[in-house]
Amino acid sequence: MVKKYHKPYIVAHIAELLDLSPTDTVFEVGAESGYQAAVMSHLANSVITVESIASLVNAAQNRFIYMEINNIFVFEGNGGVGVQEQNLYYAILMSAGGSAPQISCLLILQLNFGGRIVALIGSSSN
Repeated sequence: MVKKYHKPYIVAHIAELLDLSPTDTVFEVGAESGYQAAVMSHLANSVITVESIASLVNAAQNRFIYMEINNIFVFEGNGGVGVQEQNLYYAILMSAGGSAPQISCLLILQLNFGGRIVALIGSSSN
């Protein structure tokens, strides 16, 4: 499976749309390389990210260790249902899921009151 990576200006725009604050916990569906999570880790209190491809999970975890980023937690699995052991999220980023991501009720129930969801829609050529 080939994963697409977002250009730096897209990553910056996503971070702007999420409107993160230093006390926020953000959840990301689709860790990919970990670049977006690394950017968000400087804007939020913590980042929980889930990736379905084991090799990408391992690579992202190793990058965070190497860069000494300690507020990112990477899980392998289906991010579309969230990580229910965690507290409520102030922001959710759906960066995986194809051209029309489905946002599950389980994930919405993990969004804090007044929280934000940003979902990337469309192909990489759009």
